[in-house]
Amino acid sequence: GEIDEVRVSTVPRSANWLWACWMNLASNSTFCRYDEAASTVLPGVSTLPPTGVTATSATLNGYLSSTGAASAAVSVYWGEQDGGTNAAAWANTNRWPAPQSVGGFSTNVNLGADRIVYYRFAASNAWGEAWSLTRETILTAELRVDVLSNAVEQGSIPGAFLVSRPAAATNADWAVPYSVGGTATPAADYAPLSGTVTIPAGASNAVVAVTPVDDGLFGEGNETVTLALTPGRAPLNVSSNATVLIVDPIYAHRMKVRLAGYDRPEPLTNFPALVVLGPHLPEFSYQQFASGNGFDLRFSDSNSTAELNYEIEKWDTNGSSYVWVQVPRLASTNDFIWACWGRPTHATPPAYSTNGAAWDSRYRAVWHLSQTPAATGVPMRDATANGNHGACLGGMDAASRTTGVADGAVRFDGTNEAVSASSSASLALSGAVTLSAWYRPGALGSVDSIAGKNWALDAQSPSYSLAKAGASSGDAARFAVRLDGDPAASLDGPSLVNTGTWYHLTGTYDSHGEIGRAH
Repeated sequence: GEIDEVRVSTVPRSANWLWACWMNLASNSTFCRYDEAASTVLPGVSTLPPTGVTATSATLNGYLSSTGAASAAVSVYWGEQDGGTNAAAWANTNRWPAPQSVGGFSTNVNLGADRIVYYRFAASNAWGEAWSLTRETILTAELRVDVLSNAVEQGSIPGAFLVSRPAAATNADWAVPYSVGGTATPAADYAPLSGTVTIPAGASNAVVAVTPVDDGLFGEGNETVTLALTPGRAPLNVSSNATVLIVDPIYAHRMKVRLAGYDRPEPLTNFPALVVLGPHLPEFSYQQFASGNGFDLRFSDSNSTAELNYEIEKWDTNGSSYVWVQVPRLASTNDFIWACWGRPTHATPPAYSTNGAAWDSRYRAVWHLSQTPAATGVPMRDATANGNHGACLGGMDAASRTTGVADGAVRFDGTNEAVSASSSASLALSGAVTLSAWYRPGALGSVDSIAGKNWALDAQSPSYSLAKAGASSGDAARFAVRLDGDPAASLDGPSLVNTGTWYHLTGTYDSHGEIGRAH
């Protein structure tokens, strides 16, 4: 047959026991009576951040989100040890007995100074107790922030904040939130900060590094990064914010150079302005320079953000120094640039000061004629990047050097002395040309060639020249040109009647075949 429910016990069961076992199985519905089933829903509760934290007290906050399936009571537990979800493991408690309604719960409690205190809310109903999934912490010790060091933009040398707590309250990690401000821009001026720094257990402080971005902008000036501790889980010291400087190394001296003499309506682009430095300037001294050769000299635009190309034609610590500066835009009498010097780390010349960058690509040759002439070995250098250096011809020597409008000049004998540059492709102009020179006549009545390419304007093209016409033309300044195979054209300007006067001669020829002059 069939067998079910075989049992063996170590004791002799009573007759009542045996009857109950029989009745429980033989007539379960008689033996057990079942009431209506009901939901067993626990309450819902959460722990909120503290408020009003001081060195000796705080308000503990929580929220009852649901009472569950029955009326609920609310409790908060706190202490210097985290008791988790074990009520007996907490040192202190406060209880709001049932029935409580959904909403916030707060209690202000006294706490010991320089302590880390934990707290957690719980709620209970007839079905049991539910704990908040998270707990909150309180630090009853003042937090502060100080500047450990400033940052230096050049080389991206970091600065640092030091966030501190008292040494008596170091028994656990402590995350300190903060906000960031200042004149510097995150990412553009320094690596962005996270907004939180953690002081590790056993430590009383942590460092927040400020790493600057070396953006290469000239004369940007110092910028600031301000760190402000966020109030909340700990009281704040009066030193709850601090400011790190991002130092843009500055030059010890600077001078505004006003280009006040330009009053024409046309804006000029990349204009080469001659700046003359020397003891004639107020408060200027060559002893202020880190380099005896002026290599630490720099120029910037009016906003001190763009470094300007320049060329030193002459540096004379006993007199005047001549510097050509490429001004990006010259448009009015109010325009100016900055000259800066006195920075030891910049005591080597920048590449642009010697490679011709001060003269834009539209200049094909610029001869300052400032070298001392010699028959061999000393060319008259072309200041542009084209390298159209000229050789001295006709036995020129040191006696040919004279004083010019800018540093030195060359005196020619009017017969066979000349400076000759090779006929390079950069001088083979087409379409348009401007030729200029400063000229002081040595004598009147003669025909003097001043500057040009292919003087005779013969079948060779291109040809262009400046000259002083002879007596038959009243010693007039003459500009002649032949480009693109067009017929030669020339134009006489004013008469050059004074042998002791420097004249600025300029001839222009445009792409429409029109010849003109500017003087």
